[in-house]
Amino acid sequence: MTVAYTESEAQARFPEALNLAREGETVVITCDGEPVAELRPIRRKKQGEEAAPESQTMEERTQEMLRDGTLVPARSNRPWRPVANVPGALQRFLEDGR
Repeated sequence: MTVAYTESEAQARFPEALNLAREGETVVITCDGEPVAELRPIRRKKQGEEAAPESQTMEERTQEMLRDGTLVPARSNRPWRPVANVPGALQRFLEDGR
């Protein structure tokens, strides 16, 4: 279940929001009716649970992180634009293709 607070409610009721996260709930904080942040419980590894295998591909790891909430996609309507005309070390790094 997800609970939503406005920015001012979140400030005034932070202890309550923190308790909800401790209980496994996700708290969404809104500003002018738009979600801007989430407060959610941290998923801890269970005893005996192994780390991601070395053979796991980046795509597999990304999908796993999306499923467990470690990775959350950006909520932006702005189109992605490539970096252009970058001076200095970053430009050399991009040109080297590392």
